[in-house]
Amino acid sequence: VNINGGTLNLGSSTGASNITLYGNWTRTSGTFIPNNKYVYFGGSGIQTINSTGGETFSYLVVQNNSTVQLLSAVNVINSNGLSLQSSAANNIDLNGQTMTLTGGGNLSLSSGNRTIGSSSGTGIFNVTTSDLTISNGGTLTFASSVEVQISKGFDCGTGNISTINGSLIINNGGFISNNAPIYATNSLLKYNTTGVYGRNLEWNATTGASYPYHVQISNNTTLNLGAYV
Repeated sequence: VNINGGTLNLGSSTGASNITLYGNWTRTSGTFIPNNKYVYFGGSGIQTINSTGGETFSYLVVQNNSTVQLLSAVNVINSNGLSLQSSAANNIDLNGQTMTLTGGGNLSLSSGNRTIGSSSGTGIFNVTTSDLTISNGGTLTFASSVEVQISKGFDCGTGNISTINGSLIINNGGFISNNAPIYATNSLLKYNTTGVYGRNLEWNATTGASYPYHVQISNNTTLNLGAYV
């Protein structure tokens, strides 16, 4: 798909106009209107998203043996908008870019381990606007080159299915709900909220899941260690 000076509108008909893509997505100019439709990346190997000013999808699904590599920022705006089903080693390669989930809902996983990594620089996986839950079905690994930044609730999934190898950064408004992640060796839990933040589910154990490896307090945040009982 190459949008260069025109408009791609996926239309309003129910069930129609979803796209399954086996190559790359490029928008150098023009407009993309997702209209609550699905874009499936269903190829084999690396498929890139490169859009001037970033791209917005209603629903983005990674299938087959595809790795979706970002060459620009991506925003997924619908509830339940991101689904990782690929058997590739990396489902998403942030490649030093930012993927933002504003729609919240469920990030669904197929069976097996799914990975969000960044082959170049530090990639940011950003949860804003609405709460996000990792749905059970598989496991999810955030690579050491990824910062998970949350400004809303983030449920890392029942049964310790999510692992942080890089950083989990709790920004203003962010919190862990119901289930905390596993913090791998050398990972970082960073409090970045400003004001007073009461320790909660993100750090509610002295071993195993919910027990951070490193902790950093930044941005004039005051951490109340005694808040969690």
